[in-house]
This record gives sequence, C-alpha cells and structure tokens, in this order.
Amino acid sequence: MTKDIKKYTNEYGPLVSIIVPIYNAEKYLKDCLESIKNQTYKNIEVIMVDDGSKDGSAGIARRYASSDSRFIYILQENSGVSVARNTGLKKATGQYLCFADSDDILHCDMVRVHHEKVVESGLDIGVSTYKVFKDKSEIVDNKPCDLLAKTSIKSDKEALIAMLKDAKYSGYTWNKIFKTSLVKDSSGLKVGFEKKLHMCEDLYFCSVLMKKAGKVAFYDQDLYYYFDNVNGITSGKYSKKLFTQLEALEMIAALYKGDADVQKEMARVMCQVTVSHYSRMIKAGIKDDYIENIYKDTIKKYSKGLDHPSVNKKDRILANMIMKMPASIYRLVYGIYSKRL
Repeated sequence: MTKDIKKYTNEYGPLVSIIVPIYNAEKYLKDCLESIKNQTYKNIEVIMVDDGSKDGSAGIARRYASSDSRFIYILQENSGVSVARNTGLKKATGQYLCFADSDDILHCDMVRVHHEKVVESGLDIGVSTYKVFKDKSEIVDNKPCDLLAKTSIKSDKEALIAMLKDAKYSGYTWNKIFKTSLVKDSSGLKVGFEKKLHMCEDLYFCSVLMKKAGKVAFYDQDLYYYFDNVNGITSGKYSKKLFTQLEALEMIAALYKGDADVQKEMARVMCQVTVSHYSRMIKAGIKDDYIENIYKDTIKKYSKGLDHPSVNKKDRILANMIMKMPASIYRLVYGIYSKRL
C-alpha cells in the first residue's frame, strides 16, 4: 500500500499540540525547539511552559514565539514539571497531544509517524521506541521514517506490562501521542499529572489514559532522542523526591487491583525500585528512620516479586538483608556485600 506523504506533511491535517515544560534549559532548549520547528508534519502548536527559569531560557522561547505563530510562550511561577504540563494541557487546542522535554530532540518525522499510526490503527494512543544520547553529536539518524513499518496492537494491560518490562518503550510521555479527548473536553481537564509525584508521574498519567483507551498502538521506530542528563533526579544520587516513585507505582497497581499478571509485574518493579532507593540512601549517608521503615515494609509487602526471573541475585540478597537487618547493621555490611555480589 502506497502512502500519500503529502497528506501527512501539509498544513491541513488535524492540529497536534506539543507541550514543552521548560526549567533552566538554556543550554539545550534551542536544539529542542529547532527539532520541533522542523517537523515534517506542519500543523502543530507548540506550547512552551516556562516554570520560572532563572537562566536565559525565557529569551530563547520568546524568540521562537515571536518568529513562528505556532509557538506559544507561557510563564508561570516555579511549581514543578507536573503543574507545567497541566498548564500546557489546559492551553492545548489540538486534536492530538505530544510531549517533549526541553533538553531532548525530536526526529523530524516524529509527529507525522505518530499521527499516521494512530489514524491507521483507529486508536487513541500510539507508542514508539526512542534512542538515548549523551551528546547531540551522537544523533546521526534523522532520515525519513518508513510509514509501512509494522504496528502491533496491545490491550491496556499488555501496554502497561510492556512499558514496565521493556526499556525501549518506557512509561514516559514523550515517545507517545494521545487523542486530546482522553484528557480534556469542553468542560476542562479530565486527566492531568499528579503534582505530588516527582517520579513516575508520567507513567501514572500514561497508565490512566491507556486504561481509558483500552487498546494502544506500538511501533518500533526511534522517533525521539532522550538526553541522558547526569544531573537529573534519576542520575544515581539520592533525593527524597525518589520516595514518591513508590507512591506512583502503588497508584498504578491500584488501577489493576485483582489482575494477577499486572500485580506480579508490579511486585517485581516495587522490589527492584525499593532496593535501589534504599541502597542509594545508605550510600549517601542519609539516616531517616521513617523512610527506612517504609522501604522495609514495601519489600516485605511485595516480597513475592523477588521470585521473578528478571530479578538478579544481587537485588535478591540485598532485599533480604533490608528485610532482616536493622538499618545500622545493614549500613556496615552493605559496602562489603555490594562489592562482592
């Protein structure tokens, strides 16, 4: 079947809103916005929400807004990425929604392929693969995408498990397209990002929408380039904000209460995440009895997840040490065992 490329590159297709939260992204923002400006699918609106940046981000964003009517600049007081995204959602007028982080880069065909795939499948959500880079010089593949690449259809449950098990899909928002009607209607926002969550807020958002949609289109095409920021919250350093990841995962598990397949996968994730957070906390020399006890209780609650074949030996041993040892003893032996395992 031959695809009419003009149908998807002209300015008359459905409007797609791209929401870009911005905070102190001066170093990367121009490359990000330029990759959006150069999309082959032209009927887009770009909602740039500046979350109170202290650097030169505002000047860069304003220049795009003044030179291209598709770019909209919004300044708000620093309130966090979830609030910034919700601000963008409220402002969005497109039939479809995409997201981008301000330090990342979009493949020139990202919007075009996303739109083509959801229209072709008759579904409301599309998920692509992506690439990770540490320097923009690593991005060499920006050739036109093959619109005939295979699309697989998954149920919402299968989609959630795929995001939890396979890193090439992930639970981020930026490698996906959503039909706006899932999120908002004439009365306002129906589903937004949870302000209280600092991690996995996007996975929870995606999970809620996928459950509403029922089915999701998946396609193995790298449409997004994710910048591996060594200073980010997931960089390996401990932050108390990491603690909200457990809350987000609990909220996702509650969406599928009673589903054995999802609960099994969630138990595995909860155990691995808890071991990682607790160990990072110990490495950082942080002592917090309240959080330590919650980590211990979480591993005990989801201990069946340790039997999952994808849980490695090191995590199993560390999890059992966390459950059985007082924190003071664990601190003493962690360094020795973590090096040997």
